Amino acid sequence: MAKDQLSEKELQVLMASTKLSEQELRENYDEFKQECPSGKLDKNKFTKMYNKMTNDSNSATIADLVFTAYDTNRDGKIDFSEFILALVLADKNDIDSKLALSFGMIDQSGDGQITYDELIEYLRLAVSFQYYFYFVLMFAVSKLKLLGPENANEADPKLMAQGLFNMFGVDQDGKLNKTQFVDG
Repeated sequence: MAKDQLSEKELQVLMASTKLSEQELRENYDEFKQECPSGKLDKNKFTKMYNKMTNDSNSATIADLVFTAYDTNRDGKIDFSEFILALVLADKNDIDSKLALSFGMIDQSGDGQITYDELIEYLRLAVSFQYYFYFVLMFAVSKLKLLGPENANEADPKLMAQGLFNMFGVDQDGKLNKTQFVDG
């Protein structure tokens, strides 16, 4: 059975983690519960909500990546804490926060590491859909001198992945962890 309100402990943790007030968290929780009476948002419902918000023909694929990033405990559902923490992270404007969120989208296996193949697949989708997180990663790639901004439209996901892995001194059989990826 779903709980009707946040516990004091959850409130304290979320207030410290998000910098939102108790009132803001309670209001967000009430809205979340209206959409998800069970207190959990499954992938199907998330995809429907995401499709409504974005009205993009590629939104189902992008929603899958975003869902994976939000579902931090990999239980196939997003609870309020995961939801609000991800929203706050997505709303931050610094590159490290954007890279941290991108990491969660790239790490499809949920093992806390990015494989060469996961990175290629993410870049392939990002290049073909030209969506927001692609531009965040493109900014990082161009800052790292792996690809000049003038060549951004001709980006090859395999070459970009190879360049990132080479920069970190990791071969294609290795993996990048979140600290390596964000701190680079």
